[in-house]
Amino acid sequence: MEKYKLLILDTLPNWREMFKEYLSEKYEVQTANNIEEAKNFMQQANFDLVIVGLASLNALHFADAVGQEFLSFLESEHSNIPRIIIDNDSNNDNTLTKGKFSRDELIEAVEDYILVKHPTGKEIVEFIKNDLIDAIEDAISKPKEVLRKKNKPTQTVQDRKIGVDFLIITTLRKEYSAVLSKFSNVRTIDKSQSVVNVLTTKKFTYHVVIVCVTHLKKKMGPVIAAIKTTAWLKDLQPKNILLVGIAGGVRDKSDLGDIIIPENIIDANVGKVVKGKEIPDYKHYEPTDILFNETDNTFLKNWSDHIEEKRPENGKSKIIRGLIISSGKVIADSKAVELYQETWRDMRGFEMEGAAVAAAIKDVGQQTEFLMIRAISDFGDENKESDKKWRPYAFDVAASYTRAFLESGPVLPLKPIFQ
Repeated sequence: MEKYKLLILDTLPNWREMFKEYLSEKYEVQTANNIEEAKNFMQQANFDLVIVGLASLNALHFADAVGQEFLSFLESEHSNIPRIIIDNDSNNDNTLTKGKFSRDELIEAVEDYILVKHPTGKEIVEFIKNDLIDAIEDAISKPKEVLRKKNKPTQTVQDRKIGVDFLIITTLRKEYSAVLSKFSNVRTIDKSQSVVNVLTTKKFTYHVVIVCVTHLKKKMGPVIAAIKTTAWLKDLQPKNILLVGIAGGVRDKSDLGDIIIPENIIDANVGKVVKGKEIPDYKHYEPTDILFNETDNTFLKNWSDHIEEKRPENGKSKIIRGLIISSGKVIADSKAVELYQETWRDMRGFEMEGAAVAAAIKDVGQQTEFLMIRAISDFGDENKESDKKWRPYAFDVAASYTRAFLESGPVLPLKPIFQ
């Protein structure tokens, strides 16, 4: 199988070699150390993606002149080629350190932008050292087409498939496996995507796709969730999205093993630092009423019958509705939870990807319904490690409720075939 071709422009040889080492296993990589060399290579071969190391250009104090010259060249001569620009925040050092941009992040970004083709070819994605979230929000602000093959023609409205009834998004592999375990007729597409048909109590069937954000260990967070959700929205055209998995809870307002169904999602990923103090710029998202209202469906009263994992301690899981904080941080400090509570006294829990998924849905604008289903596995405090015994149960609880919710038939399917 022919490899995709990547061109890397970077003035620093150590960065060129690092990028090449990271990417050569899967891609055919050509490196250039100046603008003219890059232009010559582009005249000789067709590249699928261009990576520009503006961080190095900044270090040599001619980013504006040379960088803009090359971007103008790409715009005028190769506007159909996606680009990744690795840049620095102007408030930071003028060199991009390897520890700030990991091998897995680079590979994941390249994989996603090989698949995500911009219809205009004019989108530029800037990976800024300490501001990845803004970059992704900019990247998903315009529609994209997902291509599974090179040179696949852009779909017209008439050519588009009808889509899927539900897309279930999980973040962790164990969340993904737990959801799959609840269905008997699962068909595996690849290591991070499966398909299942779900027969409801109302005698119609849903076409459901189950996906996992991460296929690499510890590869998680809002950046990757936003990129992949955007791609799945364009590729699968789901009518409804369920984000399913585990979350942290708030002591005295929830118990380990409870289900949180957020009615308010507070995005705590964006903010600024003034005089050493972090000032968040909170954004607010909500699930869509059509799905949220159905979480009180009488058909769900026996949802816990699907739970197979043994509960670590006595008790019974209950359903909690309320406010959840969505932050890109793993929280294991009770003071951090208390800090959020100073602003959001009614918060019931916290997680990492919900706001990113909600933002992607809003920006793509396909009228996709959205609901988050989270099971509490810890309280985000100093006992987080000892609370890990709850994780298998929490995975199972979230998956069990998800199965029951689908089988209750909360909405009509896209193709209402009754059995």
